Amino acid sequence: MKIGRYEVLKELGKGSFGLVFMAYDTQLDRNVAIKRLRDPVTNLEDIKFLTREARTAAKLIHTNIVQIHDIIIEDNYLYFVMEYIEGQSLDDWLEAHGPCKTEELGSRIGMFVDVLNAVRFMHEHSIVHRDLKAANIMLNELGQAKLLDFGLASIGTSSLTNKTFAGFGTPNYMAPEQLSKDKKVDSRADIYALGIIFYELLTGRLPYSSHELGALMEEILHQDPIPPSAFNSVIPSDIDQIIVKMLRKEPFDRPTIEEILEVLTGRNLLTSIAVRRVVVDEEEETPSAAAIWPTERCQKAYSG
Repeated sequence: MKIGRYEVLKELGKGSFGLVFMAYDTQLDRNVAIKRLRDPVTNLEDIKFLTREARTAAKLIHTNIVQIHDIIIEDNYLYFVMEYIEGQSLDDWLEAHGPCKTEELGSRIGMFVDVLNAVRFMHEHSIVHRDLKAANIMLNELGQAKLLDFGLASIGTSSLTNKTFAGFGTPNYMAPEQLSKDKKVDSRADIYALGIIFYELLTGRLPYSSHELGALMEEILHQDPIPPSAFNSVIPSDIDQIIVKMLRKEPFDRPTIEEILEVLTGRNLLTSIAVRRVVVDEEEETPSAAAIWPTERCQKAYSG
């Protein structure tokens, strides 16, 4: 099977927004990930909007953002061609490793700072992601975090986006304003989702986790989160407080990314990418499972 100049090697996975393949770029001699939107796109305005979004996202060249290489329209289906990352989603990584241990605090904060830097770069270019979650963050073999999936990212000045996609997202990570069609959704919704991710990264659990959608929405809208330190005593008080502030109901009450970075940088806990390398388990003399992952473990992250 071919999509444009790309030879499909295998299916990586399926998600709520599309089908994802691993493919080979016959011109540039490299592997790529290709995401096909789930539904055909026939409306001219939708095609224009999605194409404009892809072009904007492709300009986001940043160490912590998965690069978009190409966009293809074939048989009314839209395909996003992206950088292929050998690694694992943060979602899968957390499932395997659980809550943060004392000795992991610096490296986990380093992962989160990678994501903060990616989102700050997006916001500087007037783009709101709208679907930040652990499954949309890839960790490469060095433990470096890379943000992916711009399926819901929107150009901040687009009235079409604000009207059409305002309520979209993943329920557990959605800010209160995303649950209402009457409220404006802007970059502060991303701050809220970042708070959920940071909470999950340190505790191994979500602050709101009801399985029934109505109950979950009620929690998000009306219940204050239990501070993460209640579930993991490793979390320092200043980090505990900044996470709670990120999860405030009112968008204007949430801190900026600069304020969050100021708290984290002030602790001198940030771990460089060079330190987050493949480590050898002394007992087994094999690479630690915390640092490397086989190719098939990439699947969930790209499928979104």
